[in-house]
Amino acid sequence: MTGILWVVLLTIVWMIHIPIVRLSEVKNIAKYRMLRYLAMGTFSWGVLIILQNVFTAGFDVYYASILIYPTVFFLSVMIFQVVFLFSSRAIPTFIIRLSVMFILINIVMALTNPIHMQYMQIPLVENVALMDFKAAQPGVFFYMHTALAYTYLLVAFGHLIGHLYLKRHASRYRLFFTVFMASIVFGLTINIIHVFVYTMRLDPTFLFIALVTLALYFIMYKNDSDLALLESSHRYMLSHMREMTLLFNERGERVDASQSIESDLNIKIALIDDLRTFETLASKQGIVLFESFDALQNETIDPSKRYINQKIQAFPVERLGIEGTLVLLYDETETVKLMHEIDIARRTDTMTGTYNRNHFEQSLEALNRDNNANGVIMFDLNYLKRINDALGHHKGDAVIKRFVRAIKHATKDRGGEIYRMGGDEFLYVEKDATKEALEGIVKAINVKNNAHPLNALTNFAYGIALRKKGENFE
Repeated sequence: MTGILWVVLLTIVWMIHIPIVRLSEVKNIAKYRMLRYLAMGTFSWGVLIILQNVFTAGFDVYYASILIYPTVFFLSVMIFQVVFLFSSRAIPTFIIRLSVMFILINIVMALTNPIHMQYMQIPLVENVALMDFKAAQPGVFFYMHTALAYTYLLVAFGHLIGHLYLKRHASRYRLFFTVFMASIVFGLTINIIHVFVYTMRLDPTFLFIALVTLALYFIMYKNDSDLALLESSHRYMLSHMREMTLLFNERGERVDASQSIESDLNIKIALIDDLRTFETLASKQGIVLFESFDALQNETIDPSKRYINQKIQAFPVERLGIEGTLVLLYDETETVKLMHEIDIARRTDTMTGTYNRNHFEQSLEALNRDNNANGVIMFDLNYLKRINDALGHHKGDAVIKRFVRAIKHATKDRGGEIYRMGGDEFLYVEKDATKEALEGIVKAINVKNNAHPLNALTNFAYGIALRKKGENFE
């Protein structure tokens, strides 16, 4: 071959290696795995052409040339597979099995051609040359191989053209259709020129298959929306991973740390000697480290603090027989605050801001477990229904809110808890309260409540009870 043809051949082989490398990242996906096999087959064909022109020994030239035929058949099958996978059409199992069988038969027939010469009618002799192969007459199996290979290609090309044509209204698929049709037109043109006008030294079918492989790579991989989404999500996850990491060796010394610990948590990595040091530094920054959300159930949530979920796990290095410690840190501040807000809404009466009956019932177990004495006042607003009926519920709601403000005013700084048990029923619980103290609270509430004319009309009934130490609250 001339210098220009060598440049063309090596350039094509180099271009074909790109899909092989790139597709290795997604070879677990069937259609990209088959596309990679197609690229590998095309690359192998290019290598065989190079060997054809480099080898001088007859044996080497013979098998570098004869093995091109099963390679071409393999590529025809791969194009067929790739196209159907691209269009999400299932290939019947029996066709896949027949295809594998035909590929194996092609390989066996090529390797044993010196015996039967049914592929190419050329004997394996010491001085066989590349030109002898090009001048040799095809055998019967060659025509069978060619007919079957072209059947695969025609079905594949017809199916892909139809698939792209149906989707031509989408701009992306119009581009695909144009690229693929240009590849076919170019391939047919150079083959017609090769047969009828000028015999090319570089096999035009190789150029055609190489072009089709690159076109399919462009259509499927470079512009596949599914893969683009997958790659984008991987890149996004790598750059936006929620967790921050700390790695300590078997001696507990810091080995590595995420830069986000410095940028997000404002903790200097250089100061982190071991896990205990990190926890101390985190505490100074107003960071609460917790291992599970259950650990926060009985904690008071401080909205001004950061809440970092800390997961500590062993990190074994089996090859060296050592075990380090990996610490994963998740910023759950917003989640913790949201859960806290939900918890407040679950146990708080929205209108009055007091605890609700649900929270009281959940607190009963703790109240019974606590053996301290308690004082209790039960309140019941009178005539509230009359106000609702005569003046409207908004007036009745205002009466309830003013009454609750009176309770809060009378019990401030006493450490008691107020519960709304029903529409107009309220419960006040105070630890270690005396009957005199509770009666004083009632008087203060009455004064405050009667300050408003409408509340004075309603009035309220009440009952006082004392629980002795050790008694059941109920």
